[in-house]
Amino acid sequence: MSALLRQIDSPGSPSIGLPSSIASTAGVAVLVAVMVGCANDAAAGQATRTKPWRSLGQVTIQLGDCSSIPPTGSCQIFYGQSIEIVRGVKSDTIGPISTVLGPWVLMDSTLVLPWLVEADGSLQVELRVYHRDSGEITAVSMPNDYDPAFTGGHLFPPRGLMAYRVALPEEDGSRIVVRTWGDWRLVTEGPLVKGCTDTGLEYHWSVNGQYIVWYPPPCEDGIPERDSVYVKSPKR
Repeated sequence: MSALLRQIDSPGSPSIGLPSSIASTAGVAVLVAVMVGCANDAAAGQATRTKPWRSLGQVTIQLGDCSSIPPTGSCQIFYGQSIEIVRGVKSDTIGPISTVLGPWVLMDSTLVLPWLVEADGSLQVELRVYHRDSGEITAVSMPNDYDPAFTGGHLFPPRGLMAYRVALPEEDGSRIVVRTWGDWRLVTEGPLVKGCTDTGLEYHWSVNGQYIVWYPPPCEDGIPERDSVYVKSPKR
């Protein structure tokens, strides 16, 4: 099952629109990394040739008025991470980035970073590229249907394909879209998945990168717990 982000809201606080499960609690809004697998274990330890970065630990991000004790309903507390990227004898400290999305290594010399950015009073995921040869970080120009407040994304580096979730509010649902990295040619898209709960649509790549797998909420009788779509090779 894929990783997702979950926000726990204090009463009356607005949803931030990230891939999320929403539950009520007193005090603060917390972004919790929820994952199946060992994403944190993989991020820990030393950087290696195939994973030229290591996690330096948790970073706390506060939105709204968090000065009062207990915090007011406007206070939202999120958790990301900072990482150290090794490039030869040098290293750079980067962050905050998501704890559950990426980073992804492209061709050894490039890392794609899911950067956490405050915008319009919410926390958003913007993709940025780190160039190991220079240490430069550049913004990624995403396709029009990528919403940094909602979409997230999962890159499969061996095939150079990015999968992400597209909101379809007029149809009360969303779907998974797959595009080629960089030039954003459409490769395939999944069917409409109705959204009847506060749980964001969970999805991930299969191990061999041939399928996108998702777990639709049980909005109607007969909906499978798991569904998938075959991802064909893009036309050259």
